[in-house]
Amino acid sequence: CVCVCGAEVISRERSTCCAEFGVVLSFKRGAFGFFCARSEWRNTISRRMSSVFIPERTATAGRNAPARHPLNQKCTYKDGQPKPLTTPVSASAEEVEKRLGELKLKLPELTYRTTTPRAAPKEKSLFHAHVVYDKKVLQFDAYFKQSVHESALEHYRVRYVKVYYYLEDDTMAIIEPEVANSGLVQGKLVARQPFPKDGTSTTLNWKDLNVGINLSLYGRVYRLINCDQFTRTFLDCEGIAVNQPEEAPVDPYTIMRQAADKPRPEAVTPSDYDELKRFIQLDRKLLRFFCVWDDCAQGVTERRYFTLLYYLVDDTIEIRQDHENNDGRD
Repeated sequence: CVCVCGAEVISRERSTCCAEFGVVLSFKRGAFGFFCARSEWRNTISRRMSSVFIPERTATAGRNAPARHPLNQKCTYKDGQPKPLTTPVSASAEEVEKRLGELKLKLPELTYRTTTPRAAPKEKSLFHAHVVYDKKVLQFDAYFKQSVHESALEHYRVRYVKVYYYLEDDTMAIIEPEVANSGLVQGKLVARQPFPKDGTSTTLNWKDLNVGINLSLYGRVYRLINCDQFTRTFLDCEGIAVNQPEEAPVDPYTIMRQAADKPRPEAVTPSDYDELKRFIQLDRKLLRFFCVWDDCAQGVTERRYFTLLYYLVDDTIEIRQDHENNDGRD
């Protein structure tokens, strides 16, 4: 219900009576009617009530209706970065550069200044780290020695790994290239994560890495011996002197395996020689040859007769002389 008093219009939940004018207003189903005790105020009230907006009663209207406070959009996204949505202002390039220089030099001032000198704020980059260093990785060649127990052929093994440092989020990973028939669990040794320093609560940074240093991680000591060209160029640009590369030690077990796995220059057909088989098949089998000894050159006219026996079972030869009765020879 609405009660009209002079120029004021006041909303009420129920019908309200105005004592001054004697006006009673009632609303029912969106329509209303009024009665006035004084006929001279009837036209005035009618004119003022015509300017009052009375909304329709809906399911969401009333005290329990949610308040709506719409706001204009103040920012937008461009190239994956949030940027303020400002109205373009026509200005020359010189004015823009001058204004930017003034904003950089201007320091925030407090209402109550202190005598403590304040350091100039660092200049913020226009791009985020994940945009500038996306897909940029530092790569180091390294190795570590693994002890081998209870083996008479080897005492340790040298395992070669790759150490990766991701500049995007300062995380690292260690991956060992797979070798065929090595018998070792190879591949990703340490998953990508921030690596802690020794005895400190901080993590390793790219400033802590260089060629020729030992990297202790989770009970193993990795020796960095070399890096790729991108890593060397990046560290040189950041003012870090990169050490000379080192030679990787030789793994004795790998050399032994290479000698054993080396293919032979010529193929040798394996022999099917079997002593038992030969004994069973060739026992008591021999070759017999009849021979004669005729030494006529020495003036001897006598001839001697012999028998040559060749035993197949063991490849031996026997020569027997054929004797005659009363020949006078053994």
